[in-house]
Amino acid sequence: MPGAANLASLIEDAAASQVPVDELLRRLKVVASRAGIPELESWVQQELDGYDHVEELPTYRGPFTTHVLGHFSGMLQSEASNVPIAASLFPSEYQPRLFKANFFEGVAALEVLASANSELTIPWPADALMLVQMLERQGKLNLDPPPRLLRGPDGA
Repeated sequence: MPGAANLASLIEDAAASQVPVDELLRRLKVVASRAGIPELESWVQQELDGYDHVEELPTYRGPFTTHVLGHFSGMLQSEASNVPIAASLFPSEYQPRLFKANFFEGVAALEVLASANSELTIPWPADALMLVQMLERQGKLNLDPPPRLLRGPDGA
């Protein structure tokens, strides 16, 4: 039975951990298609291509709590790098957006991230920095002393 042989080979390769995950998933998609399991086929396709919406994400893809580090500047060109920023300083409605991360990427991209010899970093988007300034002005965020966003030597 050729289908059983394909499945047995897939299981052996998965157990040996020598075959890239994206290749195993492509082979599993073929098995799911031939076996008539559309739910499995759909899941495999999303794992290969990545997810478009947070509602589609399996729980093993997030949300994960992140450790946020800031770079602050002060008077006389003083600065501090990699300063931990506590989520509890922010109003609760902003904490999930700023202190949680999800992984939407396909498995090939995730394998590249996992194989990197450096710490995974996810920078805040520019609008998050604007949010920090807005919350400070409104008195809803109290970083004591209030940090000012860094500007480069050219003022940018």
